[in-house]
Amino acid sequence: MQITKNLDQIISLKAEENSCLIGFAMKLHKQYTDTNMLLLSHKESSFVEDSLRELKDGMDDFDKIYPSVRFMFLKESWSILDKMYGKTFFINEIQKIMKDKDYTTHYFHRIDTLFDGCIKRDIERIISDIIEVARYYHKKVLFSFNDKTRLGHVIDEVMNDKIDLEFLIEKDSYGVCQREIQKYKKQQTSILLYSDKKELIDFHHYIFKEDEFINFQQVLELDEKNYNLVDDTDIIIFNLQNISLKNELLAYVKNQNLKTKFLFLSDVKAVRKRDKLSENENGISYMYGKQFNLLEYIYSLEKVIGRDFYTSALKKIDITTHVKYYEDFEEFKSVTDTFEKHRICCSVVSVNYQYKTTLTKATLEKCIRDLDMVYHDTESRRLLFVLVDVLPRQAFLLICDRLKELDIKHQPEHIFDTWRYISSMQKREEQKALL
Repeated sequence: MQITKNLDQIISLKAEENSCLIGFAMKLHKQYTDTNMLLLSHKESSFVEDSLRELKDGMDDFDKIYPSVRFMFLKESWSILDKMYGKTFFINEIQKIMKDKDYTTHYFHRIDTLFDGCIKRDIERIISDIIEVARYYHKKVLFSFNDKTRLGHVIDEVMNDKIDLEFLIEKDSYGVCQREIQKYKKQQTSILLYSDKKELIDFHHYIFKEDEFINFQQVLELDEKNYNLVDDTDIIIFNLQNISLKNELLAYVKNQNLKTKFLFLSDVKAVRKRDKLSENENGISYMYGKQFNLLEYIYSLEKVIGRDFYTSALKKIDITTHVKYYEDFEEFKSVTDTFEKHRICCSVVSVNYQYKTTLTKATLEKCIRDLDMVYHDTESRRLLFVLVDVLPRQAFLLICDRLKELDIKHQPEHIFDTWRYISSMQKREEQKALL
């Protein structure tokens, strides 16, 4: 079991003994990395100091590990700030702290003491926000709590499907802390797509294709074989008009007490808030309408998977800095090659315009958003619009509307296979160069 090299992990530690929790967190951190760990505690410093004195006497490698640990405690005025601004203030402070590159590990000691007076829904929101921030900044987070307390029991339930690793730590009769792994999140996420739409099938294959940690399959029905698939599935994405099949799947997941997350891509144009609430009660985690925002949908997937498999690629290449307008095909293709290399989803719309039409750089840039770009072949009177994070059919409609607004006479072509089409354009450019 390889758990030592993966920095982006969420780990829970459960014990009644505070010294056991702190000692094990220190050892676990040292096992992963040589950088610093930040210990955050709701309790006053004396609450932790007593445990540190006990650890110094009984922990052989304490003096080696202790220098890499830094401590942070909530101020005495915390309760006043909490009443004034709520837990949003706390999350904002955590986000500032996690930006600090000096710490790769953040240890929240006895987080159950932070939530006195909170209801389960609020606890779930705060822990989810902390985890989301941690994954964004690629930090390892350790949560410790006493699961024997009322709040500890609630936190244990909340963290059930959010953590990658869970340890139970107990002190034996000799005062030695023993630990055991209670839960280990499987490395590969299994995803089933119920859809018959080529555009959606191609899109999911594209974003998941190079990811070794995702097992993606597309199916259309629920037979005996597929029941077995569902048993081992982490995420179901449903996009069929067969509502009875959707209800059958939801009932099966509920009756089998599966932890499967259900995403529903509806064919209705717009989804009302009350529809979403109704579907949430039926077991659907996320629901989207026909013209859904692709990046918002990907964020939902990442949240469920627990890893930023797509937005991490967006961070590697700053797509906001590239040029929007190109007349040189090689420069244009070098950018699209970068998009393809990092599995960024793009759609291409090819447009032929009339001979007498005059198109300037400023005019064409009005047709696209900041992240998009256009290649202008003045000789053949052809435009190639590349729209980032937009599905082909929606990209086609967007460009048609923009050209119509600008009164540009055109003949658009609906292009589905983005990269193959651009490669064929390159071949035509190479042939032209040889003539």
